Amino acid sequence: MHSWYVYVVWYIHKNSIKTHLLDIIKINADEGTAKGLYSLFKKRVISNQVKITNIVGYCSDNASVMMDNNESFKTYLLKDNPNIIVNGCICHSAHLVAVAAAEKIPSNVEALLQNLYSYFSRSPKRQCVLEEFQEYLKKSILKILSPSKTRQKLCSKFNT
Repeated sequence: MHSWYVYVVWYIHKNSIKTHLLDIIKINADEGTAKGLYSLFKKRVISNQVKITNIVGYCSDNASVMMDNNESFKTYLLKDNPNIIVNGCICHSAHLVAVAAAEKIPSNVEALLQNLYSYFSRSPKRQCVLEEFQEYLKKSILKILSPSKTRQKLCSKFNT
């Protein structure tokens, strides 16, 4: 299995925002560190004749190698460009918040939701009755989705 480093850039050209896949680079074992990844990035940026100081924003997943406050891609980038705007992945952050919040729900509520899903998902007749009931109440027809947790182990370290 190989690791890949994907560079996607947004830039303004003729008053419109453009998105461009800059590069996909295979990462060797010695390049998987914050310093290694930043070195790859810096070489690619310089080869495109872009100054690091012209970069106005940086967004990445929230992995420690990318966003840690001690040694990360972010800290190397901020050394070269202290004026850059840095954001972690908003979707990843929202997911972590949602998982942490869901873990605060009492287990009996979670069991009730699982049981409701099972009750309706296993019977087309019950699904039809649910749909008719929603129509009777003049509500949008909605399906009951399977309640599930993802990345539970990853998120457990963020619980208070």
